[in-house]
Amino acid sequence: VYGIPMVYFLSRGYFSGHPILKAGLAGLFMLGGAQGALGWYMVKSGLDPKLLDEKKKASVSAYRLAAHLSLAFLLYASMIRIGMGLRLPASSAFPGKFSVQSMSRISTGVMFTTAISGAFVAGLDAGMLYSDGFPLMGGRITPPMEELTTLDPWYRNLFENPVAAQTWHRVMAGTTTCCIILTNVVARRPGASVPWVVKKALWVVNGALVLQVSLGVATIVTQVHIHLSLIHISEPTRLLSISYAVFCLKKKKKEKKKINNHYIVFCHSAE
Repeated sequence: VYGIPMVYFLSRGYFSGHPILKAGLAGLFMLGGAQGALGWYMVKSGLDPKLLDEKKKASVSAYRLAAHLSLAFLLYASMIRIGMGLRLPASSAFPGKFSVQSMSRISTGVMFTTAISGAFVAGLDAGMLYSDGFPLMGGRITPPMEELTTLDPWYRNLFENPVAAQTWHRVMAGTTTCCIILTNVVARRPGASVPWVVKKALWVVNGALVLQVSLGVATIVTQVHIHLSLIHISEPTRLLSISYAVFCLKKKKKEKKKINNHYIVFCHSAE
């Protein structure tokens, strides 16, 4: 689906004279292949004959699930980055641009970390815990320390202890919310003259955040209702996409280059 059209356009010279674009397209192809191989490696971890003999539920490795999700986000972000580099309108410099873009970059990184922590929640079936209410966990703000630190060394608890994994995911979700709120504060502070397109993107980010947090809470209190959990897993792509658009704001400096009667506008990234 991807490789044949890519070879066709390369052979016809559509990208001649643009080695960076060629390298990016080839990189996407290799990432796609790696994603397929890693997907099989992940699934293989759940094909234990003992589980089938004992008629137990097959469960894949949480580490491999998180790696598979990480690579999926990397592939998706790379496609978005190349697409935005070709089509995203340039943005003139405006007061507060550095602060807004910096906070957007921080928010995007925290969102990514939150999503990966969610992979460990899914892989460990940690979403089945503490479904008696939100935001409390068993009637407490956080579970007892002895439940959070059952493994040695301590950092294994974040990846192998279901109680710690869900707590970590909740903390990261709260951190993501705080980062996006701070991004809005920076964009609306006195002296900042943020373009309408950026304000609109932030409103979309805010809406996606509210939806994602609501879905997360609903997933917990319903003990991982299958439909809610599937939507909750897929929604981060929307949140990351819009935040990444602000992340990739371009300086208004365009250069038109002709490619076999086709024009592509390349916008140079802000320093």
